[in-house]
Amino acid sequence: MTEPRKVLILGALSAIAEETARILAAKGDALMLVARNAERLGAVAADLAVRGASRVLWVQADLTKVDDPFAFTADARLRLGGLDAPPRTSANCGRSWR
Repeated sequence: MTEPRKVLILGALSAIAEETARILAAKGDALMLVARNAERLGAVAADLAVRGASRVLWVQADLTKVDDPFAFTADARLRLGGLDAPPRTSANCGRSWR
């Protein structure tokens, strides 16, 4: 069996992000979710744990009001022990940082 991948998902409550998280959870991957609604994040995280995620962490944040979204990448690397999916593969969270 392979090691679980460690994945950060920004905008984690969009339909595409949730479905992606379900697929990754079913494979036993470790996930860190970031989105605005703490109540929904908690519910989604619990569902992903039941679906087989090896670990589910979540952070409540409005990504449209965050000065440095890449800080979540550093936090995820620290808390998950690294990241296996590049940050650009995370779901689009509705804002462009350039």
